[in-house]
Amino acid sequence: MRFLIHNFLINPAFWLALLLGWMIWISWRKGGWHRGVTALSVLLLIGLFKPLPKWLIASLENQYPPLLDFPEQHFDKPIHILVLGSGHVPDLNLTANQRLSTTALSRLTEAVRLYQNLPESQIIFSGKGQDGFRSSAGGAYFAALELGVDPVRMDTLHTPAHTLQESIDYVGRYGKDQPVILVTSAIHMPRAMAFFGHQGLNPIPAPAQFETKVHPSGKSYWLIPHLRNLTLLQLVLHEYLGRVAGHIGF
Repeated sequence: MRFLIHNFLINPAFWLALLLGWMIWISWRKGGWHRGVTALSVLLLIGLFKPLPKWLIASLENQYPPLLDFPEQHFDKPIHILVLGSGHVPDLNLTANQRLSTTALSRLTEAVRLYQNLPESQIIFSGKGQDGFRSSAGGAYFAALELGVDPVRMDTLHTPAHTLQESIDYVGRYGKDQPVILVTSAIHMPRAMAFFGHQGLNPIPAPAQFETKVHPSGKSYWLIPHLRNLTLLQLVLHEYLGRVAGHIGF
């Protein structure tokens, strides 16, 4: 009974799915311009369920696996760990790590894990903030201090506002000779690698924050609608539009 209540009766996505189904039925019967309403309703209805969003997300996230091994031939000299910016709110009522977005905190956690395994590494945080306030890079820097990272082994890029600019600014300050590990969200990694590749770099990918995870039990409730699945579709759309915008110079 609890399963039915939580996943259907008090699940807003379930009632939205019923509404969309009703709209599809009514619009299809009327024909004409209502067919457009039908098509949009079908797309939204499909997006509420897991298969399509999960497949689209996995097509991006599976391109680069987690960085689990540290072979000596790659990490026997100083290396940069570049953490791309991803959100920070300078709320003085919160601790430094609490001011980070969920995405930023996930990237920071991965960077600190790498830092602890690579004694010759330096973490570089990137990302602009609102004018007059601490940057995203600065927010991540102070959160790393709270986690015990040595300030001597950190640096910041405060001006980049998007991924393409981050790649340009990194090369402008550090050049192309320093080995670099690139830390960003798994879904964002293909776009980031493409942009950094266009700047003549070949970074080592270290993806964080995987949206698609497989439970060992194999259980997956495919038939339960969830609003989160629409958010996943939004993330996919953001990545593809971001790549197009980067290629045309925005």
